[in-house]
Amino acid sequence: MSSIFDRLTRSLPWNKPIELPEHHQWKHANFPALLEWQIKARPYNTTVANGMFLFLLFAGCLGVSLILNVATVAGVYGVFVTLFLFALTMTAIYGTTHQKTKFAYRFTERAIEFCEWKAPGKGWMIALKWLTVIAAIAVIFIIALDPSAFWIALAGPGGMGLLYLSLANSSKYQEMHTEYHHRDHEWGAI
Repeated sequence: MSSIFDRLTRSLPWNKPIELPEHHQWKHANFPALLEWQIKARPYNTTVANGMFLFLLFAGCLGVSLILNVATVAGVYGVFVTLFLFALTMTAIYGTTHQKTKFAYRFTERAIEFCEWKAPGKGWMIALKWLTVIAAIAVIFIIALDPSAFWIALAGPGGMGLLYLSLANSSKYQEMHTEYHHRDHEWGAI
């Protein structure tokens, strides 16, 4: 019975060893860990981030209500499309204003070690790329229906495409997401 309980508790996510970024290791990895833990936190002023999110939320609500007002001609489908776009936009804004940093702590017989890094979220970059492709296809249909809407229709996918290219190729953006801090203090030095 205890072996089943031990296997069950070892399979829980908080009982797994801490995984550092690919090219970094603990300095005292050869010593067994007496205590180690990992947390995700926001190391910045959350009041400002919450204020930015609420401002963009209310601006988004106003924009969606205007679109919904126009889309009422389309009926129920316009409402669903508008609500879907609103949820997608608010998810993107929340992910932008509330980024988290990972912190890992490790106590050994020899020292205390602390690591901090920001794990880049690659899922939203892939979503941005595919959303740009889908929007570009939609623009082709809009232009086919009304050629005078070329510049307006091009602004959305063109802006998303430029945003994706600038983020994917920005050295500052890559540097921000690969920044890594490692500190250790040996017990004798404390």
